[in-house]
Amino acid sequence: NRGAFILYCLENNVSLVLTGHTHKNHVFTSLGEEATNDTAWPLFIQTDSATLNKENNGGRIILVQHGEIIGYDYRPFN
Repeated sequence: NRGAFILYCLENNVSLVLTGHTHKNHVFTSLGEEATNDTAWPLFIQTDSATLNKENNGGRIILVQHGEIIGYDYRPFN
């Protein structure tokens, strides 16, 4: 169940959850609101469709440095 999973993430210091198959790029907080900063952990990141959007084919670059997420913005790969 969604609520139990979110609670698990909060209680276990999860930084980032990647999901797909929603066909839209979104970054949400545990409250279901659009994340506006990097400190709103855990971040729930949905990737785009691999078949509907040919720009990145559902990909997203996550930048991690020294164990810390420093970037997760969606950018075209080209």
